[in-house]
Amino acid sequence: SFVQLQTIAEAMGSMDSSSVVPIVIPGFCFPSPDFIKQSLPLRLYQIDGGDSCVAEFFKLIAVSLTTHASNQMLTAQTSEVFARLPRGRIGMASSKSKDS
Repeated sequence: SFVQLQTIAEAMGSMDSSSVVPIVIPGFCFPSPDFIKQSLPLRLYQIDGGDSCVAEFFKLIAVSLTTHASNQMLTAQTSEVFARLPRGRIGMASSKSKDS
């Protein structure tokens, strides 16, 4: 959807890509090279550099999150997601939840 593409473009354009962790869930299909080259610029023309930011996002190695997996598998996969987050971000999230 446009909103998802816009969110990806803004995240990739405003942050260091190490702060972005792509997650693949069942049923997701990666966009084709033709979509990236031809359709993406047309969909994101109003966001300066949006198409290149989204293209860079899809070059990042994604973590699989198999939503129908066992609890043990989900724990391992979510641990991988957290392991890829910069430490400062984890600390900020933890302190916010403790203050609530």
